[in-house]
Formats: sequence, structure tokens, C-alpha cells
Amino acid sequence: MPDALSFAVIGHPVGHSRSPEIHQAFARQFAISLTYSRLEAAPDRFSESVAQFFRDGGAGLNVTLPHKFAAAQLAATLSLRASHAGAVNTLSPEGQVLAGDNTDGIGLFRDLVRIGTKVGIDTCSSSILVIGAGGAAQGALSGLLDAGCRRLAVVARDSGKAKILSDRLSAPRPIEIVEWTSGSPAHGFDIVINATAASHRGETLELQESWLSDSILAYDLGYSGRHGPGRPFLEYARSKDVPHVEDGLGMLVEQAAESFFVWHGVKPDVVPVLAALKAVA
Repeated sequence: MPDALSFAVIGHPVGHSRSPEIHQAFARQFAISLTYSRLEAAPDRFSESVAQFFRDGGAGLNVTLPHKFAAAQLAATLSLRASHAGAVNTLSPEGQVLAGDNTDGIGLFRDLVRIGTKVGIDTCSSSILVIGAGGAAQGALSGLLDAGCRRLAVVARDSGKAKILSDRLSAPRPIEIVEWTSGSPAHGFDIVINATAASHRGETLELQESWLSDSILAYDLGYSGRHGPGRPFLEYARSKDVPHVEDGLGMLVEQAAESFFVWHGVKPDVVPVLAALKAVA
């Protein structure tokens, strides 16, 4: 039997990550022999930790917070979607250099389509509000743009950051900027996505009720799982009678499936893996 390929997820913190069990479940579908570990690295150790992993024969590295922008700087080549997102979550050796890809956006879109099929939402024709203007928001918006979503808006406490993000991504379709303090257009949004750092700290956001007044789906990019924080955003959405609320566990599985395809050239079945994760969450 050939030696097992070595993969890992790198982040700070990373102990909560469910990526190892996801990739191992995918590998079992194809009888692929691999190991997949968690690699803790503070920002000042990120570059060296990545270099050491690949020097030791690593075959692929997933990148999570707070390193996705730094990973884009390390990569010698970027896929189109990584270039568009300005961030990398998948690193692969390419000769003596690293290739960077970003599977977050397509992972989010596929999960929204899965949910939409279940609850009667056409994602691409929906009005979508993304809360936040950091890396997660940028990845979400770029992925939705790449997928052809028609009406996108962004809101953030720092309106300057929201404008920079909108200006960067607004071709070929404009991204509306919603002011944090003045509410949203009267008709609201079909889908509201929380992409703020508060999502990862279990913090409550001071939101305008109008943002969720007409919403069918509230979605948090973070996921609670067995070790993660609670999701105050989703609790707030429930209190405002939003019919459907979802965390980002499905996105996690979908983006992992795309990374798995990048590395192995085969597409795993996400349905049983997601069901198994939800059963123990």
C-alpha cells in the first residue's frame, strides 16, 4: 500500500476545526489513503509553518482564520477565484512553489442552493445582504458574484471599509452599500448573511430590524459544532421570526469538497458527510 498523503488545516486557533473528519470521510468514499491534521500557527509563525509543512512532504494545506490573506501573498500562482477573492484557503505544491485557490465562495453558493431548493429560494435571483467588510465578507461576495447572483448589498460598522469592498468587487455588477445606522431599503432582503468576526466570538451584533424584516433565510458563515461558540445572530433572526436560519456547517463541507477535488481530481458526495456532522453537532 502506498504511503498516506499528508494534508492539514492551518489556523489560529484551529482546535475546533472539523476539516480532518470531513476530509477523512471523503477519502473513505474513494479508498484514498491520507492523513489530515490540525496545524496551529500564530500570525508571526504562519509563513515558516507553511514552509515546514511542505518541506516535510505535505500534499495540501487548507487555510483558515486569520491567515487567508497571508496565504495569498505566499502563493506564487492564484486561481481566478482566489485572485477575485483576494484570499486563499487552499494551498498546493506546484513544483518548487505554491499554488493558491479559494473554495469558500463556491462552497457558500452551493450550500445556499442546497438550502434554497429545500425552502423555495432561488439564490441567484434573491436579494442578498452580507454583514461585514472583512476577509469573510469579501470571500462571500466574490463567490456570489462569480456564481451570477444579481442583487448584492454589504453593510458594516465601518462604512469606509464597506465602500472599499464594494468598489473592489463591483464589476460587472454593482454592490449596494447599506448604512449601518440608517437601516435598509423598505423591501428588505431575501437572504441575510452574517460574515463578521463577531460570528466567531459568539458576540451579539446591533442590527437594524429592517434588514431582516422580509428575509426568508438568515445564514451565519460560522458554525457551532461541538466546540464552536453559539450563534447570537441566528438567535436574533429567530426572535424576528425569520422562517429559516442556518449556520455555516454546510458551507464548510462544500468548500472542503471543492478543495478535495482540487487535490484529488474526484468530487465527493457531501450529503452523507454533512448528515453525519449534523447528527453529532
